[in-house]
Amino acid sequence: MHWFTHKKVCKILKEQREKQEAESAELRMQQSKEESNALQEATDSMQEMSVESDSDGVFSSTSADTINSSPVATGDN
Repeated sequence: MHWFTHKKVCKILKEQREKQEAESAELRMQQSKEESNALQEATDSMQEMSVESDSDGVFSSTSADTINSSPVATGDN
């Protein structure tokens, strides 16, 4: 019998393999949760910074728009 076939047929080896597969699946799930939590925290902090910078720049951008929106006289007339 080939070794790979034996690993799947032998009861002890089969139980060990299933246990290892379950543990690795659990570790993958835990890592994906940690990654998604880190991503969510980064996204939240970026949104907070965006909101803060938007509220800081509201008055300065509107005053700059009014200054630049006035017609400019040229000497071509």
